[in-house]
Amino acid sequence: MSKKASLSELFRFFITMGLTAFGGPVAHMAIMQREAIDKRKWMTKEEFLDVLGLLNIIPGPNSTQMVMYFGHKHGGIIGMIAAGFGFILPAAAITLALALAYLRYGLLPQGQAIMWGIQPVVVAVIASAMWRLLPGALSNYTKRVFFAVALVLGWVGISEFVIILGAGFVGWLWFSRRNGAQKNEPKVRSVLPFGLAALFGPGTAVAMTLGGVFWVFTKMAVTLYGTGYVLIAYMQAELVDRLGWLSMPQLLDVIAIGQMTPGPLLTTATAAGMLIGGFPASIIATVGIFLPSFVLIGLLGGKVDQLRASSWGKNFLAGLNPAVAAVLLLVSIRFAANIATEPLRLGIAALALLALEKFKANSMLLVAAGAVLGLVVG
Repeated sequence: MSKKASLSELFRFFITMGLTAFGGPVAHMAIMQREAIDKRKWMTKEEFLDVLGLLNIIPGPNSTQMVMYFGHKHGGIIGMIAAGFGFILPAAAITLALALAYLRYGLLPQGQAIMWGIQPVVVAVIASAMWRLLPGALSNYTKRVFFAVALVLGWVGISEFVIILGAGFVGWLWFSRRNGAQKNEPKVRSVLPFGLAALFGPGTAVAMTLGGVFWVFTKMAVTLYGTGYVLIAYMQAELVDRLGWLSMPQLLDVIAIGQMTPGPLLTTATAAGMLIGGFPASIIATVGIFLPSFVLIGLLGGKVDQLRASSWGKNFLAGLNPAVAAVLLLVSIRFAANIATEPLRLGIAALALLALEKFKANSMLLVAAGAVLGLVVG
């Protein structure tokens, strides 16, 4: 039996979490399970697992959406806004301050030296995220085929949006046919998410205006399935390759800033917006990346059981997850190529990856160590 939380309790709890929760989505989920469920009894463990399953089949950042669901459960739309803002705003403010510092001091020798040391660690963090997805992505022959096809398509230049959403759609068709769809499952509504996502697929060039920035980051948000690190793949494809709003070194620096802050990984968009168009673009990018999650949780917050009973989500994920791992592998390779001419930085990336995988090192501490090493070497 869960206990009722007030709006002030929700806001205080999640703003504290937004200021202190380093470690990414896994750490965020662990904190909520320990503090909000085990200690405060704001949700049963069974409901938590049901909601987590639902969040895996809708686009967006899982840990942030779980925060929003806590707010929705206890306070409706107002509660969702209070919890979501409490969690997002501290991280966005810190990211904004770091991005401003980067613009002001990043081109100084000290700033360049710091980023020289941080960038290889960022490459390792992304590679680690991909590595942890591999066991599930390659668990059977069919998934290995999905992985290989996604890898080839990405290598020849097919859009990451098309690869990931296409793999999910093909997986839904394939596994539904093989396993049998649920007898009473409404097929039209099952296809709807793919149709909506297709509207936000890759298209023509977008002007570097505030409206253009909002569109690009909203498109990323509504097609962001899998791990939050997929955002990095999308940013590389959209902001670097297609639109040319950022260079590859700038993108690595933006990701580094995102890694240095607590709270949602998606506040990386805040830093990207700052480099693209200053303070207004930073705010617009932040709104664009998080607004779809508020809308989705507002619409779906009371329909967890119904959506969890649907088989299409499981079949969609069965095709999508191998594609996510393949896309992240390609991103890791492209980022590694950016530092490949410097053996020392490749060595830093290798050591950071070893520390993450073998010794379960904290990524924040590794980023800090990379910064110190950059200053020493520089």
